[in-house]
Amino acid sequence: KACLFKSQSESDYVVLNYDDKRICRMASKLKSTIFYFSLFELPTKFNGVYLCENNFIFQNKKRKVVLFSRKNVGLMGNHNTQNVLAAAAAAICLRVPLRRLGKVIRSFKGVPYRLERIKSVKRRIFYNDTTATSPEAFVAAYKALRDAYPTAILRFIIGGADKRLDFTIVKRVKRDKKVFLYPLAGSATDKLLRSSNFSVIGKPRKNLYQAFQDCWRDSSPGEVISLSPGAASFGMFQHEFDRGDQFTRLVQSVS
Repeated sequence: KACLFKSQSESDYVVLNYDDKRICRMASKLKSTIFYFSLFELPTKFNGVYLCENNFIFQNKKRKVVLFSRKNVGLMGNHNTQNVLAAAAAAICLRVPLRRLGKVIRSFKGVPYRLERIKSVKRRIFYNDTTATSPEAFVAAYKALRDAYPTAILRFIIGGADKRLDFTIVKRVKRDKKVFLYPLAGSATDKLLRSSNFSVIGKPRKNLYQAFQDCWRDSSPGEVISLSPGAASFGMFQHEFDRGDQFTRLVQSVS
């Protein structure tokens, strides 16, 4: 992706994640004007958007402006907070009026298939996160849901096809006795399960229906059920959106 920056000139902009040091190391090689975003306060010498005391702050060399509160963001998880920070930085580069940013953020409730809240059935809350096709995305979903539901039991339908990704990030997540995994069969599933410190319920299922039914059978009021595979959909589904659509239909079928 860094190749995208090579053809830029000084009149162009690039938005970089200040919290990723690998990306920051590229900055000295870029000709374009840099805007950073960060979950933490930026050094005053940099232009960008950051989070401070639950407020989104824009700064340049002339001023600092509070854009909007984190309470106005209807999306869960630090990964989504980073997405909002990056989007705000890009919008400022495009000269979108600052006062419009808060208005847009308040009205934005997320996109389908990305930790999408489907519905609550008998006090079980269902999330469709079929676009979580990597270990990092699965971990992000877990952290977001745990932050949103600190004491709830979380049940995840996981697994699928291997994209030759590194599962080390899953190993770093500490054991949580209130998390249960319901695996789907696939070439990535064993790697994901071996890396996880969470409890695994049953052997990998050959279809989503069986995994869903087992999840639903085991669940109780107040729990959360999420399709957050952490792997690709190849083989069992046409594509990741087919996987998500099947999950949504299963949720709609229970009552």
